[in-house]
Amino acid sequence: MTPPAELDLTDLPRFLARLGDRDAGAAALARQLLDRGWSVQSFWGPEQMDVWSLTVRREDRTVRFGIERGYVDPVMVASDGDGDAEPAYRLLSLAILGWARASGVDLPFPGVKDFRPDLGAHGLEAIDWLAAGNDHVLARIDAAWKADRARRHEPAGRAGDGIVVDARARGIRAIEEAAAPR
Repeated sequence: MTPPAELDLTDLPRFLARLGDRDAGAAALARQLLDRGWSVQSFWGPEQMDVWSLTVRREDRTVRFGIERGYVDPVMVASDGDGDAEPAYRLLSLAILGWARASGVDLPFPGVKDFRPDLGAHGLEAIDWLAAGNDHVLARIDAAWKADRARRHEPAGRAGDGIVVDARARGIRAIEEAAAPR
């Protein structure tokens, strides 16, 4: 990995502008984190096919932004406190769901695929909520999401419309239960 002193951040404003053109909330969050003093851990791009990556870090928390072939990657968050040698990146949107349920903020959850919370409006609060000792809640939500995803790829999960609707509803309930304050 390139040490921060050797990073070339010349194209960072260009990346933030491109990110903003595609996902204003993600770009706003990236700017908020940088304004709060988060350090750039890695940055590269543009590469062939409009590929970019920005990873910012503060204390034991890392947030990753990216664009590939002109499409914005989901914003991911990781913590050194996960206990793994390499931190497990998880969807920031799932952290926002956990934060919202713990804080009583009404954010409808139609399912992970359709859940698009405003990262610029809620991302900092979710990251602060994680830093306050809630990584285990995000891990629980992530596990429920992965279990739902695995079920959807089983033959029974792809059968008739009624089965798909029922499986989707079960998945949403399981993720909501995982996100519920305990």
